[in-house]
Amino acid sequence: MRLLIHITSIVTLLVIATSHVQAQWPETVGAGKVLVNSTGVIAMAKKSLSPPQITLITPTKGTVVEKDKPVTLVASALDEKEGDISDRIRWRSSLSGYLGIGAKINVMLQPGFQFIYATVDNSSGIGNAAPSVDVLVSDNANTYCDSRGLVASEDWIESLVIGDFINVSGQNGGLGNFVTAPLKLRKGFFYNTLTTPGGLGRDVAPEGWRIWIDFNHDLQFSDSERVFSAFGMDTQYGTINIPSNALNGHTRMRVSMQFNTPQVGTCGAFIYGEVEDYTIDIL
Repeated sequence: MRLLIHITSIVTLLVIATSHVQAQWPETVGAGKVLVNSTGVIAMAKKSLSPPQITLITPTKGTVVEKDKPVTLVASALDEKEGDISDRIRWRSSLSGYLGIGAKINVMLQPGFQFIYATVDNSSGIGNAAPSVDVLVSDNANTYCDSRGLVASEDWIESLVIGDFINVSGQNGGLGNFVTAPLKLRKGFFYNTLTTPGGLGRDVAPEGWRIWIDFNHDLQFSDSERVFSAFGMDTQYGTINIPSNALNGHTRMRVSMQFNTPQVGTCGAFIYGEVEDYTIDIL
């Protein structure tokens, strides 16, 4: 009789203990922790085995901002087990270093060209990173030196061909701005290039042509970045080579045509001719 009473007491205590554990460890306990289900069976919650999905929303690739103006960084992150973990997103700049944590933060970036990185980890320690974006913080709203032709009614850039890219621009009053639609070029590739003048350059007098690409993103066009030179009437032919050490991302290309001189400069105004600026996306 005493043995039976003793066994009954032990069973009663186990039931009470199990109920107590259930109250402290409900089925909603997070990944990787011990829990007790509705039948009183102890189990281990499943961990996230896949990396979280992270999307960088702003800034976008090729963003240009002025010095001393805040930049808003926005991204989202979802995990298959934990749901929205955007508040854990970490931000970093290749130039400014660690920027902060959160789904949306406002930061001041150092002047210069830089890449912005967004990364996130779930509770299982599995991380992921969004594709980086390039941002240029400039001391001036106009990041490159000005250049233009003052009289373009007699000499202008009629068209430009680089590989499969064709732009029949016609007369643009001395300066054509085509920076909103990036032209994609790959490092290590050669591209057939054709430049065609309009006006007197067709068959009356020669035109000087030069093309520069800012490969190192320093906001200048150096002699080593001159990729095309020609002098003559009508269409001129050549090739543009994108070197393997060029920096990836958006940068500026300048096409300049000047009447009757091969000595075409990168900056400043001249009397007869025209300038066209493009955005290049180097891959």
